[in-house]
Amino acid sequence: MAGCGQDAVRVLIVDDDEDIRRSERGCLKQSGVEIEETASGGQGIGLAAGGRFDLVLLDLGLPDMDGLEVLSQIKQAVPQTPVVVVSGRDSIEAAVAAMRAGAEDFVTKPFDPARLRTAVRNALKLSALGRRVEQLESALGARGFAGMVGCSPALRQIASSIRKLARSSATVLIQGETGVGKDLVARAIHDEGVRASGPFVEVNCAAIPPELIENELFGHEREAFTGAERARPGKVEAADGGTLFLDEVGELAFPSQAKLLRLLQNRRIERLGGNRPISVDVRVVAATNRNLLEEVRAGRFRDDLYYRLSVYPLYVPPLRKRREDIALLVDHFVAASAEAEGVDRPEVAPDALAALQAYDWPGNVRELENIIRRALIGLEGGRLSLSALPECVRGNAASVLPAALETAAAGGPLVPLREVEREYVELALERCRGNLSEAARMLGIGRTTLYRKVQRYGISIRCRTGVE
Repeated sequence: MAGCGQDAVRVLIVDDDEDIRRSERGCLKQSGVEIEETASGGQGIGLAAGGRFDLVLLDLGLPDMDGLEVLSQIKQAVPQTPVVVVSGRDSIEAAVAAMRAGAEDFVTKPFDPARLRTAVRNALKLSALGRRVEQLESALGARGFAGMVGCSPALRQIASSIRKLARSSATVLIQGETGVGKDLVARAIHDEGVRASGPFVEVNCAAIPPELIENELFGHEREAFTGAERARPGKVEAADGGTLFLDEVGELAFPSQAKLLRLLQNRRIERLGGNRPISVDVRVVAATNRNLLEEVRAGRFRDDLYYRLSVYPLYVPPLRKRREDIALLVDHFVAASAEAEGVDRPEVAPDALAALQAYDWPGNVRELENIIRRALIGLEGGRLSLSALPECVRGNAASVLPAALETAAAGGPLVPLREVEREYVELALERCRGNLSEAARMLGIGRTTLYRKVQRYGISIRCRTGVE
C-alpha cells in the first residue's frame, strides 16, 4: 500500500464494534497506514467530508444512522474518496445496494484479513486514479471515446458511464444486440480503470461446449480426468489482478452459473479435481445479447447470479437507434479497410453514404464493418459508389435519394450541388415533420449547420411539413 504514490495513507474506520475496529487496525497497521476511527455515522460523515482521507472503511449497522445513508452522504461530499463497506449483512441485496450507492467493494464480517487488505489495496489505487480522472472529461470528441467511434447522445452516455466505472471495481453487465460493440465497451472499462496495467482475459461462453466451460474458466489439477497429465490454471486465474470479460454469459449452463456465483461472492475458485480453494482478485465484466431478466423468469438463469452481475448495468443501443454515428463509422472503416488492403483511401459517393445511413443494420456495427471491407476488395476508380454495396443496402437508396441524385447515380447529367443539397435537406425535414434536431441527426450534421442551410436556401419548414 505504500506504493500508492503518497507519503502517508490515511484511512477512516466508521464502525460501532470495538472488536472489529481493533481487527481492522491490526490488518492495516501491518501495511503502514495512518488510521482514525469513530463509532458514529454522523461523525464519520463530518470527518470524511474534510477530504483528509484516502479511504473509508464503513459498517452498515451503525447506531445513529443507516449505513447506506452515511455512504451516500460521504460520496456526495467527497466523491473521489473510495469507500469499502465491511458489514455483517451477508446478503446479495446488501452488497448490491452498497455498490450502487457508491461503495468500491463489499467485505462481509467476520472478514478474512487477506480479503480486507486486497480490498483496501484496490481502493487506494482507485483513489490515486480519481486524481487524474478529470483529464478524461475531454477525451470524448467527434471521433468517439476509448476506441468507440461516434458522436451520438447514446455513445456519449456510455462514455460517461465508463468514466464513472473507472473509479470503481464494481461488476458490470453489458447488454445489447449482437454486433453493437459490447466487447469494445468492456475493453474500454478495463483500459480506463485502475486495472489497466493488469491482464484483460476474454471468454466467449457461447463458443465453448458446456462440458468444457468449467475447465476453461477454472482449470484443472493433474489427473483430474483422463489425459490430464499436468495441472493447468484456467482463465479466471489468468485474469488475476485484472479483468475477466465473460462474453455471452447468458449461454452458461446452470452448474457453471453456480460456480461463477461462488467466484463473485467469495473471490475464490477450485480447479477441477482439486479441493484447495484459490483466492483470485478479478473484476468481472459480463455481456449478453439476451434479456437476462426474461431468462430468470423462464428459469434458465439464476436470479442471484443475475443480481450479482448487474451491479452496474449498461445498455448499448443498436446502430439503427444512433444513425448519426453511421457517417463517422463509415469514414473510420473506409480508412481502416483501405490500409488493410494496401490501397488509396477512396471517396464515398453521396448516394452510397445516403443508402448506408438509411439501412437498418440488423448486424449492427459488425455488419457495417464487413460490408465496407467487402466493398473495398477490388475497388476501381478510387470511389466507393452505390453499385459497390450489396443489394440489401442499395435497396434503401430509392426511398432516400432525391430524384436528381438518383439520375446522376445512373449516369445521367449532374445538376449543381446546391440544388441537390437543397432537395436533400427538404426531404429530410419532410421525413422528420420539421423537427430540426431529428433531421440533423438523420443527415449526420449539427443542428446549427442544418439551420444555416435552411436559411441559405430559403426553405420553408412549415411548407415542408404541411402546416399552413
